[in-house]
Amino acid sequence: MRALFMIVGAIILVAGIACLIHPRWASPASKKEVDIDNHKVIFETTKYTEIPKPWSVVAVLLGGALVFVGSRRA
Repeated sequence: MRALFMIVGAIILVAGIACLIHPRWASPASKKEVDIDNHKVIFETTKYTEIPKPWSVVAVLLGGALVFVGSRRA
């Protein structure tokens, strides 16, 4: 059980640090193909999602707490 706390805590900790370093997450929104004369033109749009810094800080603290709790001896 303690190993599970440490693994989950490490994943959350790394995700929180990554969000602090790179707070924008990009995902494809839509793709449209249009034929103009004899040429195929592809339009792609990207949706950007901003991850708030307080959420990243909470993730770092929560991940650190889980790693600490998992590393304590009974």
